[in-house]
Amino acid sequence: MQEIIDDPHHWLEEIHSEKSLEWVRKRNKTTLDELKKNSLYHDLERDLRSVHMAKDRLAAFREYGNFLYNFWQDEIHVKGIWRRMKVADYRNQSNEWELLLDIDALTKVESENWVFSGTDFLAPDFTRCLIFLSRGGKDAKVVREFDLISKSFVSENAFCLPESKSRVSWIDRDTLFLGFDFGSDSLTRSGYPKDVRIWKRGQSFANAKLVFSGEHSDVSTTAFRSIEFDALNAVSVIIRMPTFFESLYYLFDHETETYTHIPLPSHASMKQIFDGYIYFQLRKAWSFDGQTFAQGSLVRIAIANVGTPKFEAVWIPSNENFFMELFSSQTDLFLSSLENVQSRVYHLASIGNDHKLELQNLDLPKFANISILSCSSFSKNIFLIEQSFLIPPTILEIRKNTSSDGNSFSFHPLKKLPSRFDETKYEVRQFFAKSSDGEKIPYFCVSSKELKYDSSAPTFISAYGGFEVSKLPQYLANVGVSWLNHGGVFVLANIRGGGEYGPRWHQAALRENRQNAFNDLYAVAEDLIQQKITSSKHLGAMGGSNGGLLMGVALTQRPELFSAIVCQVPLLDMLRFHKLLAGHSWTAEYGNPDSESDKIFIEKYSPYQNLRNKTKYPRAFFVTSTADDRVHPGHARKMAARLEELGQEIFYFENLEGGHAAGADPEQIIKRQALEYTYLHQMLR
Repeated sequence: MQEIIDDPHHWLEEIHSEKSLEWVRKRNKTTLDELKKNSLYHDLERDLRSVHMAKDRLAAFREYGNFLYNFWQDEIHVKGIWRRMKVADYRNQSNEWELLLDIDALTKVESENWVFSGTDFLAPDFTRCLIFLSRGGKDAKVVREFDLISKSFVSENAFCLPESKSRVSWIDRDTLFLGFDFGSDSLTRSGYPKDVRIWKRGQSFANAKLVFSGEHSDVSTTAFRSIEFDALNAVSVIIRMPTFFESLYYLFDHETETYTHIPLPSHASMKQIFDGYIYFQLRKAWSFDGQTFAQGSLVRIAIANVGTPKFEAVWIPSNENFFMELFSSQTDLFLSSLENVQSRVYHLASIGNDHKLELQNLDLPKFANISILSCSSFSKNIFLIEQSFLIPPTILEIRKNTSSDGNSFSFHPLKKLPSRFDETKYEVRQFFAKSSDGEKIPYFCVSSKELKYDSSAPTFISAYGGFEVSKLPQYLANVGVSWLNHGGVFVLANIRGGGEYGPRWHQAALRENRQNAFNDLYAVAEDLIQQKITSSKHLGAMGGSNGGLLMGVALTQRPELFSAIVCQVPLLDMLRFHKLLAGHSWTAEYGNPDSESDKIFIEKYSPYQNLRNKTKYPRAFFVTSTADDRVHPGHARKMAARLEELGQEIFYFENLEGGHAAGADPEQIIKRQALEYTYLHQMLR
C-alpha cells in the first residue's frame, strides 16, 4: 500500500521483528535508566506495592449458586488464584476461601504465560463453567471447560478451544453457541467472528452447525442464552453489530433453528432481560407506531409480543440525569443513573395488572459512585460497590424491608477497604469549564485543603472522551500514595465523547465532531490555570487507548499548554488505525480514512501526521505493550520515532506482556505506574 511505502517508520509496525524489538529495547533502557535514577521512583514503587499487594484489599466477587467466586493476586500468587466462598460465610466475615485453580502453578506446569481472563458459568446448576486464559494478556484467549464439583478441568468430551478472539456461551450442559476463527471467511473485517454456530458435546468444534451469518463489513456477531429463574424460562438472543454503535437483535428458536428480528432501530442497545421483558436504551430519538421516544430513553418490549410489538418507555432522561445501568435480582429490578456525574439508584416496582413500572429513589451520599458487583436472576441478593475519590470502596448489599406500607430498600454495608492514605487532608470540588463552543464541561478537582492558589501546584488531568464511556469518581488509592501525598493535584475531566450526559454527550464528539473532545480538555486545563490552581509549567495529562489518542492530539495541537503527557496504549496514526488489528471496528467512532470526506477531518488532528519541525513539544512518555492485540504498538513506536527524528526527547516504555492493559500481573502494573508517576513528578515539580 502506498502509505506504507511512503512512511519511513512503517517497519515499526512489525510487532516481533528483530529490528523493531531492538528499537524497543534501546528506548526501554534509556527510559528505565533515567527514571529509576530518580530517588522518588523506589519510594513510589514501594507505596504502590503496599496498595496493590495489601492483604486487606477487598475481594471482588460474582455470585453463582450458593457461592461467591473471586480471583485474587498477591506477592505469593502473582498470576493469581481462583477461589470461592459460601454466601453465608462471607456475610459472617469469614476469610476462608476454597481454592479452585492456581494460575501460577498452571503456568509452571504448562510452561505458558497464562493470564486469567474470566469465566462463563452454566446455569442453572452452576456445576460447570468455561474458563478463559490469555497468553500474556492478549484479547485472544484459550477456552477450557472446568468441573466445579471435582475442581478440575474436564478431560473427556470437554469443550476446549485453541487461541482465538472467539465468542462462546452456554446453551445447555451439552451445547454451546460458538463464534470462532475458521479462516478469513468466518471473520469480520475487524477480526471478530461473523458467524454463530451450535456446538454439541463430543463434536469437533470445526463441525459445529452454522445457524446465523453476519456480514464481512460488520464488527462482530455473537449469541447468548438468558435463563430466568430456571431452564424453562429462557430466551436465546443473537446480536449482530454492523458498527460499534449499531446492533441488530434476533430471538433464536432452538426447535426450528430460525430467528425473529426484534423491530428496533439499530442504535438501540440491549440492557437487561427481566420478568418476560427485554429492555433497551435508545441512542437517538425514535418514533414507532405513533409513539415518540426521546434520545437516551429506556424502553421495553414483552418477549411474548415481539411478533406484534408494543414498546413502553421506562425511563426518560432530563437535562442532567441520564441512564447508566439496569440490574436485577430474582425478584427485583433496579436502575442507576448519573446526575451531573453523581450516581443515583432507583427501584423499579411493577404496579397493577398492566405491570406499569414505578421508580423509587434510594438515597446515596454526595459524589458517590455506585457500581454493580454481583447480581443474578437465580438469587435474591444484589451486591454493589460504593466509593468516591476520598471514600474507600464499601461492598453493600441491597436489602428489602417489608412493612405494612409496602416494600422499601436499604444499603447494608458488608466490608470496607481500609484507607490507603490520609483522606482528611484533601477535598473534592466539582467545577464546570466553558468549552470553545460554549458547552459547560464538568470536572472534579482533588487537592489539599491547604492548597495555595499561586499557580504552582503540580497537577495532572485524567480524561478519556470516547465510546460513550463515563469516567466516574473512584477511590484514589494509587493516586493518593503516588501523587496527592507528594503535593500534587488530581483532576478528572468529563469531556464530551463519554457517556456522562447520555448519548448526546458521546455523539457531540463523534467523527467530524471529534475536535470537541479535544477542545473540552483544553478548556479544563485553561480553567485550572485561570483559577491559579496550576500553570502550564506544572500541568500534565494522562490517558490510555482512546485517551492515548487524546494525549497525542494535546501534544501536537497545544504543546504550550502542558509540560507532561503520559500517552498509554494509544492510537496515534489515525490514517492507518483501521488497517491495524481491531482498528476497523472503531470507524463508527472516528470515521473511515479510506473515505475521502472522512480523511479530511481525520488528518486535521491525527497526531502522527501533525508533528512539525521546529516546534517545541513537552517531553512525552509513551507506554504500550508488545502483546497488545487490540491497539497496535506500532502507533506509539512510530510517534516516538518521529519525535526523535525531529530532535525531540521522549520517554518510552513497552512491556513485552500485558495486552491492552500494558501489564500482565500486579508486579508489572506496579513497575509501570511507578515509572509514570516518577515521570510526572520529574516533569511538573
